Amino acid sequence: MGMILGFALFVGALIGTIVSVVLCIIAIVKTKKALHERLDVWPLFVTGFVVCLSVLLFVISYFPFPSATPGADYEIIMKNFFLKGIFYGGSPGVAAILALVATGLGRRRPERTARYETHDV
Repeated sequence: MGMILGFALFVGALIGTIVSVVLCIIAIVKTKKALHERLDVWPLFVTGFVVCLSVLLFVISYFPFPSATPGADYEIIMKNFFLKGIFYGGSPGVAAILALVATGLGRRRPERTARYETHDV
């Protein structure tokens, strides 16, 4: 039964990782686009990512999953392992999206204007 529980954890982590990779790619592409509009984009993104990932991992580790008696409630244990795999695998992607939101709170880049304006007469 331990092999089946390990497989449930593996499948959950695989699904969470796929979701996380997609979300990270979206966040990085959007952050690169924000470079033209905002100042200090990458420091905000990295700080927001580290803080959000730390908080998410802390919350997941203390999330109250239903308890089960060893050797009897395998469906509950399998569901718990599957959900933990999804949550731990998907947390970097969610942290990347939240870091992308944090970059939106940064200062706007000043508009570039010509130093000398020329007027046609």
